[in-house]
Amino acid sequence: MNVGFREFMLQIQVAEPNSSQRLLEETKKVFGNMQDTWLKSVDPQEFVDTIRTYENEPIDVTIQMDVDEFYNLLFDRWEAQIVDPEDRKKFRSFYGGQLVQQIKSKECSHISERLEPFSAIQCDIKGKANLEESLQAYVEGEVMQGDNKYSCTSCGCHVDAVKRACLKDVPDNLIFHLKRFDFDMVTMMRSKINDEFQFPEHIDMNPFKVEHLSDQNTDAEPDVFQLVGVLVHSGTAESGHYYSYIRERPTADSRGSWVEFNDSDVSRFDPTRIPDQCFGGYNDSHHSGNLGPIRFNKLWNAYMLFYQRVSSMESARSVYKPVRNDIPVHVALPVALGNQIAINNELFIRAYCLFDPGFTYLVRYLLSRLHEMMISENKENSELDKSVLFIALDAMEQLVSRSKDPAGSDGITTELLRAVEDIPTAAHRVLQWIESHPAAIRNLVLRSPHASVRDGAAKVVVAALAELQRLRNRTDLDDAERMEWHTRYINGFESVVSILEDLWPVLHTVSRSWDDYFDFLLLLSGFGVYEIGVLLENGFLQKCLEMIWIDRDDHMKLKRKYIAYCRLVEKGRKFSYRQLMDLTNVLLTHVDLLADPCSDSKRRQLLENGKYPLSEWEDNLVRTQGRNGELLFLKKILQQYQNPQACRQIVGLLMNAESEADLLEPICKALEDGLRVEPAELCAPFLEATLIFCRRSSDEDQILALIDFVAKGVDSINNSGGKEHLAFFTNVLTQTNERAGLDESWFISQVVEKVPEWSPPLLLYPEKTVRNMTLEVLRQILFNKDPLNIEVAKELVQSCVDRLKKTYLAGPRHNIESRVVEPINSVISHGLEAYRHVESEEDQEFVEHAHDVLAAIDDLTIDLPEELASEDWEDNSIMASDSEMGMLGTP
Repeated sequence: MNVGFREFMLQIQVAEPNSSQRLLEETKKVFGNMQDTWLKSVDPQEFVDTIRTYENEPIDVTIQMDVDEFYNLLFDRWEAQIVDPEDRKKFRSFYGGQLVQQIKSKECSHISERLEPFSAIQCDIKGKANLEESLQAYVEGEVMQGDNKYSCTSCGCHVDAVKRACLKDVPDNLIFHLKRFDFDMVTMMRSKINDEFQFPEHIDMNPFKVEHLSDQNTDAEPDVFQLVGVLVHSGTAESGHYYSYIRERPTADSRGSWVEFNDSDVSRFDPTRIPDQCFGGYNDSHHSGNLGPIRFNKLWNAYMLFYQRVSSMESARSVYKPVRNDIPVHVALPVALGNQIAINNELFIRAYCLFDPGFTYLVRYLLSRLHEMMISENKENSELDKSVLFIALDAMEQLVSRSKDPAGSDGITTELLRAVEDIPTAAHRVLQWIESHPAAIRNLVLRSPHASVRDGAAKVVVAALAELQRLRNRTDLDDAERMEWHTRYINGFESVVSILEDLWPVLHTVSRSWDDYFDFLLLLSGFGVYEIGVLLENGFLQKCLEMIWIDRDDHMKLKRKYIAYCRLVEKGRKFSYRQLMDLTNVLLTHVDLLADPCSDSKRRQLLENGKYPLSEWEDNLVRTQGRNGELLFLKKILQQYQNPQACRQIVGLLMNAESEADLLEPICKALEDGLRVEPAELCAPFLEATLIFCRRSSDEDQILALIDFVAKGVDSINNSGGKEHLAFFTNVLTQTNERAGLDESWFISQVVEKVPEWSPPLLLYPEKTVRNMTLEVLRQILFNKDPLNIEVAKELVQSCVDRLKKTYLAGPRHNIESRVVEPINSVISHGLEAYRHVESEEDQEFVEHAHDVLAAIDDLTIDLPEELASEDWEDNSIMASDSEMGMLGTP
């Protein structure tokens, strides 16, 4: 590295660091940080922001800039901000030299010379094999003869001459700009020259100086330079990437290692790879099966070369006295800058240690030691527990919750739970920390990407509240102590609920945390009746109901209130309603649907029955009816149905209140609407709700009407929902209803009476399992009964015959697979037994007609091989069986 230039830039005086000399000030910061920082890389953004183009505009970092152009611009801007003339002169001396533009006559002794400053030597590479050849062409120049003769003012005539450029003053640091970009006159576009161009590790610049060229017979001292840096361009003329290889210097010996700087990545580089990585040309041949060997141009090649005079490198070694090759030389920094970098390094190493996996083990060890000490020494009033617990909780929030891999989070959670359970003051400390860190629950429960952290944080807070609740009821404490613990518990509980309420707007943007958030509230709802009141007062029932209500129709005009949520839903974001529905169910369990709602502006009071009234807005959300008089709240929860168990329990709550709350008719309307949706498999939630209605309603006529409604609807389900409808009727067979005084036999009789309506479509259902199960149900409830219900059997046979005619004989006739009609044929055959002893002419005609239909069907029937049958079916119905449902409909 050019330590001398670094030291000069760091020690230069800057009088106006925030205005006219800001670039110099930012340069100091970049150089100082690159030397002393412990970070992987340095961000030069503020440095770049201070550079202005020649039009006095900021640099557009989104547009590729030629590095030679940038180099000239940067050095020009640096020089312009250096005030002291001596400093400016020294600045130029680092990389600046002088050229002599000569025109030497071949016919006389006159020479015309003009001095020009340079900061980089422009080297042609097209048609040149290496650097020496390019420099030789540089100093040989061009012959001026013929029409282009030079007019010698001294001789007063035109003479043949040579025009060339020679080096006069060569700086210690020499830069060669390889002209790899050209303008293609054919394509009229810039192009890149990727030809191979070699350059040596050492080069003697004496042959290219004006003194040598003026008198080549004089022996001169070699002026040797060593390669110390290569800037590489990878890409094309229009786009690409720059990176560099730099020799570390000065070093303790003459050997110097090389380093690759590629954006934020810094790594060791083997200098023996320079020819392959920097010369350009063609890469190794690649063999193609059809085309033979193929060679490609290397798009990565040297663009700027950096050489340093060997004598100056030796001088730097004696001045800076490097101790070891692996320890770079450091120069003194301005005190303020050095102190700031030291502070940043300390903060970095602290953060580095904090994010080390070992830190979480240290925190766990501190917690375990605290547990041992507090238990053995019984120091309930010690401040030690506060310090250790705060450290552990800070580690959870600031480190573990944000780490890519939350290793150790379970261990910290376990130790915190142990401390809360066994150390009396630990629970209070946890809530103290929550109150002093308002954003903690947001970071832990909402923002953390790790489910284990979100779950663990909620458990710790809930455990702390549970312990405070236990402490306030301890009988071995006096009244004052119990009151103190009671106050701590109440304040802590209300504080936690208030924080969760404040996080409600944030929740709408973090879908992954919905279950964690509502599960947290669900745990809090289990603390007691008073605590339920706190949740209700903070509006959580209202919030849950509003989320249930939000849909495309937006009957309640809630989209304007939940703009962020609605936008995410429109973009396809999925939100889980499982825990939300559980919380809604628990809160509704603790409200009296029959009580008059309280004003939204007043605090609700606990009723004599131990429940709370709804607010006016909550009551509106629960009771609002649609255009057909259906209960919209019930309809919406059944349409969403993300948590079947909670939905069934809410239906049970509504059924308990239906008679006195005038909800019977709206509930029936909602169920009827849902029982006719298409495709019919979407009816499953409404079928389950209808089962609960049958079990819980006090109105026998409405129960009968709904069973009849479902039975009549089977005819229109087509090829969807067969499993769900069959499951409904099999579950109805086992129902009882204490409120209406209906036993199992009553429900069985209703199903049997409706057999002619619901069974024929299921006997011809596309899925074999549905057909066979329907046949088995009919055998159990109808054909195996003694005596046979003749009227139902007759109606069933007639319905089956009509179904066959409508399905297969009414229109164009096609072949029928025998397995499809086998169950319904079996039912017709069994049903015709009911006509055996009947002699009426009408019945005889029907029997003959039935046989004719069966014969026609038989003519169309074909047998398919087993392997061609496509009737495999797995019972994946979302309709729960009666045993699975149990008493879920009973709150």
